[in-house]
Amino acid sequence: MDERYQKLNINAWVTLIWHDEFLVWDPERYGGLKGIKLSSNQIWLPQVILYNNAEEYENFLEDHIVKIDNNGTVLWAAPVVFHSNCQVNVRNFPFDKQMCELKFGPWQYSGAEINISGKGDNSVFTTDGEWDMVGLTAQSNIEYYPDDPGVPYTDVTYNVSLRRRPLFHIINLLLPCGLLTIGSMLVFFLPVDSGEKLSFGITILLSLTVFLLLLAESMPPSSVIPLVGQFYAISVVLVTLSVTASTVVVNLHHSGPTRSKVPRWARKWIIHRLGSLFGFKVKTKTEQPSKEKMKVFKTYKVNLNDNFRPLDSPPSPLLPRNSPDVKFSANRSQSQAPCHTDLKLIYKELKQIRAYFDNKSTEDDERHEWHLLATIVDRFCLVIYAVFIAICSAMITVLG
Repeated sequence: MDERYQKLNINAWVTLIWHDEFLVWDPERYGGLKGIKLSSNQIWLPQVILYNNAEEYENFLEDHIVKIDNNGTVLWAAPVVFHSNCQVNVRNFPFDKQMCELKFGPWQYSGAEINISGKGDNSVFTTDGEWDMVGLTAQSNIEYYPDDPGVPYTDVTYNVSLRRRPLFHIINLLLPCGLLTIGSMLVFFLPVDSGEKLSFGITILLSLTVFLLLLAESMPPSSVIPLVGQFYAISVVLVTLSVTASTVVVNLHHSGPTRSKVPRWARKWIIHRLGSLFGFKVKTKTEQPSKEKMKVFKTYKVNLNDNFRPLDSPPSPLLPRNSPDVKFSANRSQSQAPCHTDLKLIYKELKQIRAYFDNKSTEDDERHEWHLLATIVDRFCLVIYAVFIAICSAMITVLG
């Protein structure tokens, strides 16, 4: 069976028997000769041809040996290769059954001259590895053709029922398609920081396209699309949508403070509502410092307007008065101004450092919020993708 060109090639053992009244003799007059063998070109032939021939029409009865009995019975038997047109229905490929017809009949002789009948036997059928013959029937018909109205013509139509062996196509077409479709779901599990999210999806898309082209090359160019072809086409569409969704997720992941903040509606409906459904822990409020920490901060608060210890106050009891490292000067109040300047500079620098870390903390929080939004959207796309695969698979199974 050649599905591409919708042609059935069959090697048949053909046997034809007819009676020729001009080939009758008396064996006693010819030395007891009851049968002879001659070339088929030396006697009259019924010129039976295959009506739905896929190649050149020719009289396959010529150039063979025939056996003739003394009562006029002619036996013609020889193996013949026929090429017949066969309308292939590939909708259920590779679990399909095909019914092909081989119509034999005389082309020049009407039913008043030749009445043809026949039968078939599939006990000697040998498979080609892909098809099994599950039935062979023969039916005699009487047809009327418009070019010779009112004149009956007889023919014999053989109905050959074939069933495909699906194992080869399951391993080479269905299994890769199923694995690639399931593998495409792994795109949503890849972390964005890996850098392989989009390339992995595009690789699966190209693989499905290659298998779809291989399937198209083996199928006939008709309006009937096999179910496996529909599944391939749907898989290509779904993988394309998954690549599109991954592009959106990558874009969200790399969004941050330099672009904009997470919209309020996205924070409410996606991060808090949808995130809680997927089991993400979302902090609703920023952690505030405790009262004890605030007391400590107040304890070490510096007021630059405070004066230092008076000059006449005693020195620290921890240091002896006669220590060489401690010197009291009468003009200490004069050295107090440079200290105030240094402290102001230190305080200014501390404020800048504090502002820098506060700003960095805010940017990190916003960036984390974008990352969380991208992860939740990725999980949501995974669920939608899995649901679509299940629905499409169920629909194709039901239709098949």
